[in-house]
Amino acid sequence: MGRIQWQATDWMTLETGFNTINLGNGFRNLILSNEARPYPYLHMVFNYRKKILLGNVTGIAYHNSQIIDNINDNLKNIFSVNYLTFYPLETLSISLIDLTIFHPSNGYLRFSPYTFIFVPEIRSILLRKKPSWSLPGCAFNIELPNNKIYYQCTFNIDDVIANNFKQNFAYQLGFCSNIKLSDTTFLLSIRAEYNSVGEHAMDNKYPTTYPIHLYQPLGMWQGENFNELILQLNLLIQNNLLQIFTSYQNIKPSDINITNKLGNINSIYTSISYTYLINKIAGFGAFIELSDRIALNNDFYNKNSLGFKCGIKYLFRDKSLNRWHL
Repeated sequence: MGRIQWQATDWMTLETGFNTINLGNGFRNLILSNEARPYPYLHMVFNYRKKILLGNVTGIAYHNSQIIDNINDNLKNIFSVNYLTFYPLETLSISLIDLTIFHPSNGYLRFSPYTFIFVPEIRSILLRKKPSWSLPGCAFNIELPNNKIYYQCTFNIDDVIANNFKQNFAYQLGFCSNIKLSDTTFLLSIRAEYNSVGEHAMDNKYPTTYPIHLYQPLGMWQGENFNELILQLNLLIQNNLLQIFTSYQNIKPSDINITNKLGNINSIYTSISYTYLINKIAGFGAFIELSDRIALNNDFYNKNSLGFKCGIKYLFRDKSLNRWHL
């Protein structure tokens, strides 16, 4: 994976590469799954005095697949993300976002002229009656010294037009705080996050959402509809990293996912991992992880489970939100 960036002018930047497309400021991504496989993409961003930014990233999901009712359906397509970000204050950013998936009528990729519409939310309205699909959203971020407060949401355009916000409305509210000593050998990071996850967005690796649903984005087409509370602690001392993560999930009955007919499902997932950073700058490390999942009631997925993993991983994934000014 990699990328090449070109600063064409003071107000325009181009970037192309082969990488994952992650949008969102929290643990759970805004639109695309954190475990999505890499895509070839082209990214353009226009800025006005670094106060207003208009961007578009378009990629080819040539290996996309969905599993619906145990049928693997190959859905090669072109996806396009628009964002418009305004900085009224140095510490505050407000963004409008839309993600559009151009569905072909068959398994072949097909270019759409709607790709050239760069203003967010317009395609969501124009494509309502088309085979393609578009998901609007917004984000608010407050950046303070060593602290961050973020809110972001996605929603179904048909529900918006019908003034129905009771269904398929997904949002995230979170807080992240860092405690860092001057010698940079000690770092404590604490995150608290609440997610209300919807069923109406897109993920290119649907099977990974079972059974713990950690990689489902805020909104996901053919996903689950659930509420979640996340607590996360990272402690870095020199090259030693200790991570403690816990997620409480209340999965609601789903009209889309017909597998879930048992009513609300409650579970708690916890993991503790230790990583020795081989290269702190590059973020490569050797890790061991112990995890457990406790099923509280009505669970048709795996029951109480205990897991162990070890290996080498790339720890500091480049979150696109930070690069793409959302």
